[in-house]
Amino acid sequence: IKGQEIWFRALRKIASGSEITISYVDLATPHIQRQHDLSKQYMFKCSCEVCSDPMSEEKEKIKISTAGPEDLVRQARAAASQAHASSADPSISRSQVLKELKDAISLSQRALHPLNIELMRLREEAIRVAVAEEEWIVAHAQCEETITAYRQHYPSSFPLLGVQLAMLGKLEMYLGNPSKARPYLAEGLDTIRRTLGAENHTAKETQRLLDEATWSLQGLGGFD
Repeated sequence: IKGQEIWFRALRKIASGSEITISYVDLATPHIQRQHDLSKQYMFKCSCEVCSDPMSEEKEKIKISTAGPEDLVRQARAAASQAHASSADPSISRSQVLKELKDAISLSQRALHPLNIELMRLREEAIRVAVAEEEWIVAHAQCEETITAYRQHYPSSFPLLGVQLAMLGKLEMYLGNPSKARPYLAEGLDTIRRTLGAENHTAKETQRLLDEATWSLQGLGGFD
């Protein structure tokens, strides 16, 4: 949105007369929840390409799949709920919040499918808190796992995937790994530019990091 204008960016050729759709909700949300939210908030049942594709049934199952006994799943969900509540409470120290998130993730890894959306959301929150606490190793580990889930649940052109790739590249730079950072930054930059535009702040910041990674590998400077 620029001033009073809204800009749309096409990522492929659009044939004349084709229907153009937008997503009202997060595409990673399970199908049943998406339909519920759309019905409640917008009063319609969606029959778009994503929602009606029979080939997506297996992917939808993965989003809510569990991998452990019911009692372990209940424990994991209770721990996750507590961790999210603590994260939203400013009176609780961020180090304590991060500990609760790590414990909840550890439990959820045994109870849920690796690509389960609940586990993905826990990882996202852990990254946010870990970065704020400058716990780069923790943030890096969770970011790597989140990228795997994003590739499963979002289109390759989804801007959030690009932003997360850029984040992983930045964390690799913080950990002193410019050679590992460079491909993540390059892929992230490509996605961000195609979806958000080259003038986007995140695109410019990712380009700066990519340049620094390249210079570092050429012995021309380091990451600051």
